[in-house]
Amino acid sequence: MNIHPNLYAYEGDSDVSDDTNESMISFRLEKLENLLMKMSKNIDRNSDLYGEFLTKNIVREPQNTLFGEDALPSSEIAGSENAFFPEVRIYNGVSRFIQIEAKSYYIENAKKQSWSGADDKCRLMGGVLFSPQNAGAWETLRMNLEQNKNYWTDIRVNVSFVLGSRDEKAQFLDFDPYSPNRDTCIEIGYKSYHLMNEVHCNTKNYYVCKLG
Repeated sequence: MNIHPNLYAYEGDSDVSDDTNESMISFRLEKLENLLMKMSKNIDRNSDLYGEFLTKNIVREPQNTLFGEDALPSSEIAGSENAFFPEVRIYNGVSRFIQIEAKSYYIENAKKQSWSGADDKCRLMGGVLFSPQNAGAWETLRMNLEQNKNYWTDIRVNVSFVLGSRDEKAQFLDFDPYSPNRDTCIEIGYKSYHLMNEVHCNTKNYYVCKLG
C-alpha cells in the first residue's frame, strides 16, 4: 500500500486498516495539541503585557493632558468619555506590544498619522515616539517592523537632529545614504530597508511609541 506524504491513502487503495486510521488520527491530534499549547502560551504572554500597559498608561484626549497641575487623578481619567486606548492590540496575529531592554513599546500598524498626529497618540498613551538609544535597541526594533511600512521616530530636524518631544539631541542615527537633506521629520523607511530618512512632517506614516 502506498501512503501519500499528507498521511492519506491514495492510488486507489481502499483497504486501509482501522489500526492505520487510528494511528493517523492520533498523530494529527498530537500535532494539533502541541500547536494549541504554543498558541496559548503566546496569548498569555501578550495578554500580560497588554494588561500591564493598561494599568500604567490610562490616558485621554489632548485637551485634558496627563501632565501639569491640571492633570486628573487616574480614577477620573479611567471613567472619562475621552479615555484613549489602542483600538487593536493584535494585528495580523501579532501583538502590537513588544519589549526592548526592559521597556515596553507599542507598534501601530493599522492607521497612519502625520508626525504631529503620531506624537499626540503616543503622548495619549503616556509615552513618546520611539528614538533608539543604541544600536542594539535599534536592530531589535527593526526586526519587529512590517517590511512594507514606514514608521515615525521621535526625531525632527531643527538645526541639528533632536528629539521632537524633548528638544534633546538624538543619541543614535543610522541614515539611508540617499536620503534627501531637505525636510524636517525622520521616518524609518521600508524602501531603504528600515533606515532613517528625512521626509515632510505632514507625510502619513505608522509609528512606534515607547511607553512608561
